[in-house]
Amino acid sequence: LTACPLNAVVPLLVYAAMAPLTLRFAHGRMGHGFQLEIPRKRREWATALEIQRDFRSEVGCFYPMLIITTRETPPTPVAESLPNASYSGGVAAPVAYAGPANATVALPADRLDVRSQDFFEANCRMVNSLIEATSHHPFALKAFDFQSPAFHAKESDDGPVQCLNYYLTHEYRRNFLAKHFFVTSHLLQMLWDQLVSERNDAMLTMINPRMDPFSNEAFDLVRVLRRGLANYTSDAQGKGAAVQGLEFKLLSATGAMMDTMESTGFRLLPSFTICVIISFVSIAVTFRAALIPFKLLFTVFLPMTWSYGATLLVFDDGVLEWTGVPGLAPTPAPTGASGIHWTVFMLTPCLLLGLALDYDIFLFTRVWEFRSQGFGDREAIQLGLAATGPIISQAGLIFSLTFAMMILGSVPVSNQMGFCLVFSVMVDTFVVRTVLVPAILSLSPWLNYWPMRMPEARYRWLDLGPPKYERMRTPTYSARPGLAGLLARPRPASGPE
Repeated sequence: LTACPLNAVVPLLVYAAMAPLTLRFAHGRMGHGFQLEIPRKRREWATALEIQRDFRSEVGCFYPMLIITTRETPPTPVAESLPNASYSGGVAAPVAYAGPANATVALPADRLDVRSQDFFEANCRMVNSLIEATSHHPFALKAFDFQSPAFHAKESDDGPVQCLNYYLTHEYRRNFLAKHFFVTSHLLQMLWDQLVSERNDAMLTMINPRMDPFSNEAFDLVRVLRRGLANYTSDAQGKGAAVQGLEFKLLSATGAMMDTMESTGFRLLPSFTICVIISFVSIAVTFRAALIPFKLLFTVFLPMTWSYGATLLVFDDGVLEWTGVPGLAPTPAPTGASGIHWTVFMLTPCLLLGLALDYDIFLFTRVWEFRSQGFGDREAIQLGLAATGPIISQAGLIFSLTFAMMILGSVPVSNQMGFCLVFSVMVDTFVVRTVLVPAILSLSPWLNYWPMRMPEARYRWLDLGPPKYERMRTPTYSARPGLAGLLARPRPASGPE
């Protein structure tokens, strides 16, 4: 492997064979299905999806989305309850209140009050705009998927919501006869208490989508809702709005998961790049060899993409599903395979980098030692590989057996992480360290140590055939301990000393 042309042909063949894995990694995607986080044979998640599909949305939806309608105002001390307050047009008029200590507290003039017909109609228009925005998508929302004290909808309604009259609903909720003779009055009051703030300056609107809350479809729904609410909030800032300054914000477990994934994914590449740069530069400084980082790109960084590409092929494309091993099969989802859980890409890069650098430094350290003792370039590579090969192989097998236990588990994300680690360690142990590193080190040996100058090679046998063996310099004794010193020690003619 260290002789020309094999030292150039073999790496090219290996990289060509592994190129599909790198390409698959480049086109990979992160999965986020909740079914990836629960044991494979448990029925709880499937049961939850069945309930969500077969029952009414307000009952079957276990991860509802909430829209809060309010107006941002500067923090101002306001009394908990102000008697004789007057309201008009959705805005609280300034009212002076004398407290126990004769202190006067003013209610801010721009504070929102939801107890007005203008606010009810603004909230209804917001909901109708979201129904229209999602109407052309597979996850189209209907009027019955929304709940709010400001409107009413039937399960059979396909159009917009029916806005309620605030004054009539207020009398219906508060009237003595209605409260005692009509159950719906009590239910309407309960809905008001649950979805309207204590100071009546904010209102919640519930959305009950009938879908897996952690699916790609749910993520797309959150993006459409956020875009629609942002547009409607912008329109509410204009002078023509009946209630000016309204803000609409979305809260959901789906959005929290999506934001977490996007935030960590956005920071993963720069963070990992910084880690790689610091590690490669530290190694270059340690060995005083400026070009080592370029070699590590091909023997450490590029093989990491093979591991993720193979993991995507197994758990996203199902190339090993024919084996019948549950831990090597894709996790089904309503819209296909669930993909690779996003935590696999977050938790494994630094671990894979550390394992790969550990074996690479271990091998190169022995090569560097033999070369500094006077052995030739190819001889130093051969001796270094022979000295570290058994240890690296045994360590790789131990690591692989340890991580292989994760493949036998029942949690899909654990299977994915275990396969990624096992594949990486096995390839790193028996392909990269055994084949690629020796071949690449022998391409231009002087570049391995540049700008450092190694001593003249005194012990060479791989580059000298039998007819040229007499040209090899007569070895002299080296005071430095090690294999070179033992080889250079003169042997006695015969018999014991």
